[in-house]
Amino acid sequence: MSETDSARPPFSLCIEGDMTIYRAAALKSELLHAIQQSPRVEADLSAVTDIDSSGLQLLYLAQREAGKLGHVFHITASSHSVSSLIHAFNLPQLLACPPHVSVDMPATSDALIDADPGAASSTGAATAVEEAHHG
Repeated sequence: MSETDSARPPFSLCIEGDMTIYRAAALKSELLHAIQQSPRVEADLSAVTDIDSSGLQLLYLAQREAGKLGHVFHITASSHSVSSLIHAFNLPQLLACPPHVSVDMPATSDALIDADPGAASSTGAATAVEEAHHG
């Protein structure tokens, strides 16, 4: 990010409602457009009511694409649904998302390569996801 880019105000993006497979295409377009238009995107996810693995993929995509451009993707707030699913999949370090607080997602394209491939697919994670959505 250049000195001129860092002086520009961030692009603020507020996602409301569901971040699920049913809205994935529209949300993907919105996220990618924001990342291409601004060197710093701040996403407020506090109004997300439901999120599934498609929503998590969109967050990773935003992080990866921002990194490719030398831009920053920053989550300023997350709802209970968002932080619960991230923790259920054992991804708090990957997405740098502590429960219910603002987070910075470092834009790295290698984040998934270093992740434990068995962590998200374990029986405990699947149970936690089910509890997060039904409990």
